[in-house]
Amino acid sequence: MGRLKVVIMGAGGRGCGYGRFCAEHPDLYEVVAVAEPIDARRNYIKELHNLPDEMCFLDWKDLAAQGKIADICFICMQDAMHYEPALKCIELGYHLLLEKPMAPTPRECREITEAAEAKGVKFVTNAIVGRAITVDELIDEEGFEAVFIGTGAGLPSFMKIPGENLLGVCSANEYLTRI
Repeated sequence: MGRLKVVIMGAGGRGCGYGRFCAEHPDLYEVVAVAEPIDARRNYIKELHNLPDEMCFLDWKDLAAQGKIADICFICMQDAMHYEPALKCIELGYHLLLEKPMAPTPRECREITEAAEAKGVKFVTNAIVGRAITVDELIDEEGFEAVFIGTGAGLPSFMKIPGENLLGVCSANEYLTRI
């Protein structure tokens, strides 16, 4: 698999975190555009990824108007704002990383899921790894090459699931101190 081209919609804490992750793994990801209404946040991603002005948008709709310019879209906007951009990105053929919750209502969640299935695009949103799905299932059955699991906020919170002590697996706190 080659480098994935990424667009980021929403550059708050999570969007910037994903942006930093992409910058730390340039062999896997290339961020090609960002949409964020707050100048400082948008400019952070712009500078981190050396984006030209014309690839930095105030509104997700302006980014979407460019058509499909990447492989995957990270939707990291406010929770209640996921539905419309998710459907538009699916229509354009983007694979999605859809920040949690995927939508505020069950109806919107179903519509996003059905649209993705109909278009044949993949989307990932938060899952309770170890309960809803195992790391092995994500890799062996779902085709993921890597899995990031972030848990805890203050002190490290270990999940007591198989594989959490493997080489390369770290607590969210350890991960955040590295970035």
